[in-house]
Amino acid sequence: MFYSNENFSGLTGQAAPWNGKPKGILKGYVPDLVILRFGANDSSIYSGIDTTAFYNNIKSMITTLRKVNSNVEIIIKPSFYTNALADGYNDLKPYNAKLVQIANEESGVIYVDVCSFQNSMYSAGKRFIDLTTNNINHPNDFFARTFAMCLLSSLINY
Repeated sequence: MFYSNENFSGLTGQAAPWNGKPKGILKGYVPDLVILRFGANDSSIYSGIDTTAFYNNIKSMITTLRKVNSNVEIIIKPSFYTNALADGYNDLKPYNAKLVQIANEESGVIYVDVCSFQNSMYSAGKRFIDLTTNNINHPNDFFARTFAMCLLSSLINY
């Protein structure tokens, strides 16, 4: 099952704490593996959520999932970095650091480091526009496939 922050709390665009009420997505379903995916809108200046609230939201989501299945394994996939040259650029590194912290604190939780992979693509000669549809923050098909490869590789290596 693949969840984003919106599935859990409808936080996009709101500076509100996670309310612990997933919009019915877990009714009757007991997942054994969950991928939590976060976009720039979920974890940044766009949402008005600071890193402390972001950290608390993620921890609450994990707690909620573990109430359904105490053995659920969780893969955390962060947002990739947005274009530093774009208007409204937001530095997601502090938010991604909180995700790494959570993965280190929680058993059965791993962090898929798509950002390092993104940076390695730049080092290999790719430009930001080569990876995005809008040269700001939306991955194109090629970059979306690389995300999928990172996720699959995390399953193999885990």
